[in-house]
Amino acid sequence: MKIRKSGTGRDPMTKFQQADEMDARSIRAFVNDPKSWNPLYLYHAPGVPTFAGAVLSAQQADLSTFDQSKAVIKQCQGGHFTVYVTVTNGSSSRGGAGSHSESIVARGFAYRNAVRQMILNDEGEKQI
Repeated sequence: MKIRKSGTGRDPMTKFQQADEMDARSIRAFVNDPKSWNPLYLYHAPGVPTFAGAVLSAQQADLSTFDQSKAVIKQCQGGHFTVYVTVTNGSSSRGGAGSHSESIVARGFAYRNAVRQMILNDEGEKQI
């Protein structure tokens, strides 16, 4: 059996990796200068917010902000950071995790994921 190799010798970046890289750029811009931060993309897909969409959704839903959210940061031996963030709205809370070679990007991924969990939970409660 012969296995084909791609012409470039490299695997193309997946949609997931492209989405994470877009969010990483947005996180860096937000942290560096939140007042001039002007995100272009709010959703990766319907109901799946980007980091920017999560920040804006958190503001609308009166959730804890990026800076207010509790974060637990751990660095792994390989240099990557794993972060767990808790987002609250007063009476309830949800957690999200993220991993990246930059701690602030990992925190941004975790915040985005925690807000997604809170939004998904709220939408589920509305349907009942």
